[in-house]
Amino acid sequence: MDWSQVTFQPVFMATFWGYYRMPPAKRDMKAVELNLVKCKQCLEQIEAQLKETHYLAGSSMSLADICVGAVLYRLTTQGLSISLPSNTQQWFDKLSKRPGYKTWIMSDYSELKGRENF
Repeated sequence: MDWSQVTFQPVFMATFWGYYRMPPAKRDMKAVELNLVKCKQCLEQIEAQLKETHYLAGSSMSLADICVGAVLYRLTTQGLSISLPSNTQQWFDKLSKRPGYKTWIMSDYSELKGRENF
């Protein structure tokens, strides 16, 4: 959970604000791509963990899965080209089938598209 907050989420938010929240004419795609590379490095760390365990903190779902899973949903649905490593994709598919994840994480956020302000 801490790793997600201090490592993964900041680089994701840089892509989200730089790409999704920014009107197309104002996007700095070089900066977005740089942060997307950092997101992919984070995905490799997630993949390494999921090669060892079924969930991020062991054999059962924890708060770590919820935190990282929330970031992954928006990362993979904001319109940038990104694919998940195989174990990460399988884990993400498991999360995506959970009723709570569907209800609370996989929500529509389209009202934020191109909206620079809060």
